[in-house]
Formats: sequence, structure tokens, C-alpha cells
Amino acid sequence: GFLLLLYCRVMCPGGADAWHWAESTATWALVFVPLFLLDWRNYLFYKYLCEHSQRFQPQDGKKYLLICFAEFVYKVLLCVHLSCQFLRPYVTVKFSMFVYALGYIVHFVVGHFAPIEDGDRPEGCNVVGSLLSDL
Repeated sequence: GFLLLLYCRVMCPGGADAWHWAESTATWALVFVPLFLLDWRNYLFYKYLCEHSQRFQPQDGKKYLLICFAEFVYKVLLCVHLSCQFLRPYVTVKFSMFVYALGYIVHFVVGHFAPIEDGDRPEGCNVVGSLLSDL
């Protein structure tokens, strides 16, 4: 859905005259709606991680929430950058990517340097999966 809407917004198939209705700034918000719907799915998975935290690594819920928040802020800033021409000097693509990268950096720090209580740790596939996820 996102790629189709983005294609229609950027490439204007059929000529630019057929797409004058899409020149408003609210159209970019409409284009990004499918991606924002994925954030709801991410939130539901975060709730799942919190409800079943005894089966996962101790910080998995917090780490996943950091990534989801960074992705959400990135999408909002990118949408603002594309839709508001007067804010483009302030909300650049580099700035929005910096926020996105900062979320992943904090995710790494929480996963590797945060103090973890010495409780029972999950065995088997969860350990291997979390190791591969960090790599």
C-alpha cells in the first residue's frame, strides 16, 4: 500500500494534471498511513513481550520499545519534512536519520551495558535468536 501511494504521489502516472488534488500537504500523511498502521502492530508485539517477559531476555521489551519509538519518530519527521516546505531547513532528512540511528544506538547500549539481575535466563533458541538479532 505504501509503495503504491508513494509511486502515485511522486511519479504522477497519467500526467501531473490528473494529480492536482494530491498537491496538498495532507497527502503525505495519507501516503504514510500504512506505515503508521505497522506501528500499531509493533505496539501490540511490545505488549506481548511485556506480558510474557519471563520467556525472553530481561530487557527485550524495553529494547523493542526503543526501536519502535525511533522508527515512529523517524516516520513522523520524514512526513513533516516532505509535507511542510517551510520546515525543510530545520527538519532535514539527515536530522530524521540521526534520530533513527540514535534509537538503534540506545538499543545496543541497553542490550549490552545495562545491568541485568542474575535470575534464570532463557535457554535454547531464545539465546541464539537474541544473539543473531544483536549481530
